[in-house]
Amino acid sequence: MIIIITGASHTGKTLLAQKLLERYGYPYLSIDHLKMGLIRSGYTDLTPEDDDALAEYLWPVVRGIIKTAVENRQDLIVEGCYVPPALRQDFDERYLPFIRVICLAMTEGYIEEHFDDIIRHESDIESRLIEADCDKERLIQCNRYFAESFKAAGEDVVIIGSDYEKTVEELVKDSDRFMVREKVMAKEEDRKDVMALYKAQIGRPFCPWDEDYPSDKTIDWDLSRDALFVLKENGKIKAAVSLEKDENVDKLPCWSKELEPSGELARLAVLPGQQNRGIGREMLRFGMDELKRRGYKGVHFLVNKYNIKAIRSYAVFGFNVVGECRMYDQDFLCYEKEL
Repeated sequence: MIIIITGASHTGKTLLAQKLLERYGYPYLSIDHLKMGLIRSGYTDLTPEDDDALAEYLWPVVRGIIKTAVENRQDLIVEGCYVPPALRQDFDERYLPFIRVICLAMTEGYIEEHFDDIIRHESDIESRLIEADCDKERLIQCNRYFAESFKAAGEDVVIIGSDYEKTVEELVKDSDRFMVREKVMAKEEDRKDVMALYKAQIGRPFCPWDEDYPSDKTIDWDLSRDALFVLKENGKIKAAVSLEKDENVDKLPCWSKELEPSGELARLAVLPGQQNRGIGREMLRFGMDELKRRGYKGVHFLVNKYNIKAIRSYAVFGFNVVGECRMYDQDFLCYEKEL
C-alpha cells in the first residue's frame, strides 16, 4: 500500500507520517528530504524557494518511486507538499488500487486563532529553519489552495478546524480503512512469504523456533491438510496460524474428555513490525472459528508460562488453564476452551 500524505506547510504531514510508521511499520519517504538531497548534491540549480519549479521537477521522480514500490509489492508512505492534485492521472489500473491519498488543510479561522502555536510546533518531528516568509496570510492562502484543488480533484481533504491533536489521532485510528485485509487459506505460492514470517520469529523472547523448525516440511504438512491460514494486508502476509495435529500434545492428560474432539492451534506468528495491533488475537479468533466450522467441540494450545505479554493478550478469550507441561525445552501452560 502507498499512502500519500500531502497538504499545506505546517499542517502536520510529517507528524502523521511518523505515527503511521509507528503503527504499521511502513517506511516513509519525505519529499522535502529528496528535494534537499538533490539541491545540496548539485543535481539541480533550483533553490528551496522555487516551489512551483520544484513541484514539476520532483513529482516525476516521486511518481517513479511509487510505481516501483507497487511493482515490488512494497509498502511506502510518501509525505510532502510537492504532489499535484490530479496525481491519479499519472497512474493506470495497475497502480491505482494500491494508492491512498490524505490531504491536510487548516481552516482560516484555525490559523487566525492558533498561528503562534503552529509556528512554535513546526519542528516537533524534524528540525528545520524558521521560514521567514511563513506569515499568516500566506499560510491561509496555501491551505485554501490545497483544500480547494484536492477536493476538486475528487480527493478526501481532512480539514483541521478545531482540535489539531484530536484530528491527527482520529486519522491514525481510522487509518485501517486504507488497508485491504483478508484472512485466507494459504496456497503454495505463499510458501516463501510464510517461511520469511517464521524466520522473523527466531530469537524473539519465548520463541523455541530455530533454523530447522518450522521447515518446508512443516508447511507441506499444513498445506496438505488445508490447515495453514494467513492474514494478508494489501496482498502482503502479516500473520499466520495453523490447525495442528500433534500427537504429543494431544496425549497430554490435562485435556477435558467432554470437549472431544478438540483441535489444536499452533504456529501463530505475526511480523515483528506489526506487533501491538491486535493481529495475534484476531488470528487466534479466526483459528477458533475455523475449528468450530470443522466440527470441533473445543480448542487447546500451549503458551510459554513466562510469556506474560501473550498470557495477558489471550486473557480476553476466557481460556481455562488446565495444566502445565515441559516440551521443546520450555515450560508451558495448557490452555483449553469450549467452542
